[in-house]
Amino acid sequence: MKELTFRDTQQLLRAVYHLQSLKNLDTFELDCLSILAQLVPTEVSAICTCRFDFSNFGSARPFAQGASVCSLDQDFERFLEELKQTLCVYAYQNPLLQNVPLTSKGTHKLSDFLERDKFQQMELYQAVMKPIGSDDMAAIAIYDFEHHSLPNINTYILQCVLYRSWEKFTERDRLVLNLLQPHLIQAHQTVRHFQQLQQEVTQLQECLDQTGVIFLDGLGRVRLMTSQAATWLQSYFPSNRGFRQLPEQLDSWVKHQLNCLKVASDVSSPCLPLHLQQKNRQLTIRLVVDQPGEQYLLLLSEEQMLSWLATLALLGLSQREAEVLSSIIQGKDNKVIAAQMNINISTVRKHLENIYRKLGVKNRTEAVASALEKLGCLNSSPVI
Repeated sequence: MKELTFRDTQQLLRAVYHLQSLKNLDTFELDCLSILAQLVPTEVSAICTCRFDFSNFGSARPFAQGASVCSLDQDFERFLEELKQTLCVYAYQNPLLQNVPLTSKGTHKLSDFLERDKFQQMELYQAVMKPIGSDDMAAIAIYDFEHHSLPNINTYILQCVLYRSWEKFTERDRLVLNLLQPHLIQAHQTVRHFQQLQQEVTQLQECLDQTGVIFLDGLGRVRLMTSQAATWLQSYFPSNRGFRQLPEQLDSWVKHQLNCLKVASDVSSPCLPLHLQQKNRQLTIRLVVDQPGEQYLLLLSEEQMLSWLATLALLGLSQREAEVLSSIIQGKDNKVIAAQMNINISTVRKHLENIYRKLGVKNRTEAVASALEKLGCLNSSPVI
């Protein structure tokens, strides 16, 4: 069995180190080819990505489609791009694909399976290899066949292909590539997983930026504030000092809530929210205990508020009836209401009759009490 020299071992360890540091899936193929070129120099090399249908493997030709190629030599890459349809058409003649269960678990070359004269008579050689200027190739699969006996039609297979003259690949080259293969597979899986995590983090960040969240430390100081939270604070507190500090009024409220939590017997007891109104909108701020004494959250949400007249209309009152009831809630008598609305007192009385009937009450006092109770603000001061 061929043994590696000390220099080969050093080169292999450096290659593994560089593979483990890869993070970019878009440049993964070129990065791998650069690493391989330091280990196994060759005239030209490429990574071919292709989707194969092995569902009828053994009884039919594997069907290849969606091929793409990548090479360190841009001229060679363009040349392979022109040949990629031909590569797919004659892929079934390639003994490396005809012996996938074997070739997937190690480095093999064409000359392992065919004699040179026989290979040069094949269409694969005449249509693909001869134009490339090579009559032998070694391939190493970058796919985890240990967990998948054969790929399905939806799986893209990455295969690193090194082109050389017939039988110019040495046993040293094969050993180096075989030792590197599991690290190539692991690196590809790691890079794909890393990119997926990056995409998920980006999506979470985008979602988080659209919500109002402020992270506070144990003393109530701002650790992190989303852009939406900063926008709302700037709207409700025009003198807000940006992303790093809370407005003075809000800071005082937070400090008070934290002091209440310190003396409370149950630190998990919810704090009463803070409500701030601005025109027809309301900002609600809730303090949430994330890690007692270490981290707290301020959750902000804004909602559209109905005007008082629109709220009264929810009781089934007409616009004019809502205006009359609103005036009654404010303590105005019929004469003032008539003058304010520019109607007769008799019309005011008619509106009152309709209000009593719709609310199921008999007088002004009951109408006011019924309306406030149904609107859930019997003990609150209405906003006119």
